[in-house]
Amino acid sequence: YAAAMDRGYTAETILPDLPLEFPGDPLAAAAGEERVYAPQNFTGRYHGPVPLRTALAASLNVPAVYTLQQIGVPVFLEVLDQLQFQSLREYPADWGLGLALGNGEVRLLELVAAYTVFLNRGVPRTPVLHKLSPEEEVRMLPRVFSEDTTRAMVDILNDPVEGAAVFGARPTSEAGGAIIKTGTANQFSNIWAIVASPRYVVGVWMGNVTGETVIGRPGSSVPAALAREVLDVLTRGDGAGEGGSWEHHR
Repeated sequence: YAAAMDRGYTAETILPDLPLEFPGDPLAAAAGEERVYAPQNFTGRYHGPVPLRTALAASLNVPAVYTLQQIGVPVFLEVLDQLQFQSLREYPADWGLGLALGNGEVRLLELVAAYTVFLNRGVPRTPVLHKLSPEEEVRMLPRVFSEDTTRAMVDILNDPVEGAAVFGARPTSEAGGAIIKTGTANQFSNIWAIVASPRYVVGVWMGNVTGETVIGRPGSSVPAALAREVLDVLTRGDGAGEGGSWEHHR
């Protein structure tokens, strides 16, 4: 969605949340599955035309696939490359539109690092593994999104009300300006949550490598609550609140 907003979309752009069919996903076709791709929402319901703001906040699948079709998979892959998703380089594939819903597997550390872009005005930061390289400094990467786009993204992901009717109430955080995004794979085999403030990004993943159900609950349940609690502990520990800066914290 950020890539789309950098290309003319806004938080109020209307997107279709309707039963739609797209050209078949290449990975599914290679496996002998349906050549027509008809994504469904997590709830199994459709909500008609919705603004981008609601589509993102409520994690609606159909608008996400539609938006990726509009901007193009190559454009999105370039954005992910700028955000340093090395996994997609190491294991390249013809993901197709399913990339909007996570069929390209990435590491949790990559996902956490990518979310720094939203609270650092469009400029991502590199992660630092202190146990391996305590002397390494946080490094700024080239700008990926405009400041206007990142402000809009933070506004959407920081709104406790938007999308609640569809996706349920979000956990709130003591950290000022905190944003949250969650994800849930089919059969609950992977559930995750990212919670970020102006100083910290916390990521929690729960999953089974064998593809079995974790706990039968979405990423907005245990992962989101745990990530929020960790962020609150970090925030209380150094007195950080709203208006903190990446400049002095890793």
